[in-house]
Amino acid sequence: MSEPAGRHGVTGASTTYGIMSKKRNIKVGQVYLVKTPASVNVLKKITKIDDIEKGWYSGCLVTERDRDALINQQVAYRKGEDPSECISWISESDIIKRVYNKRNSGTINNKRRKSKRRVYDPNSRKNSK
Repeated sequence: MSEPAGRHGVTGASTTYGIMSKKRNIKVGQVYLVKTPASVNVLKKITKIDDIEKGWYSGCLVTERDRDALINQQVAYRKGEDPSECISWISESDIIKRVYNKRNSGTINNKRRKSKRRVYDPNSRKNSK
């Protein structure tokens, strides 16, 4: 006989309080795109794992643009406050996706290519008389 279905009739899925959630390997220092109750998606860096079984983490904001977006939605942050001091709780169900560092590969090579290119100047000819 098979196992009984979960709370919502789903078998084999990880459920937390009846809400479907992904199993993520969340570590301290990783940056995630997180939805907030103020209906703003912000980047947050995980600073502490509070309860890994229930999916609660502590995190801080990454960019000033996110802090300003929350201030515009009437969240109580100060305008000059450093984003790394804006610490709040993060639920695993609020995490949208992990954000990786975007490396600017190729930009240095493009600059080098532009500087090595010869510009055609019709006034400067080698054999001009």
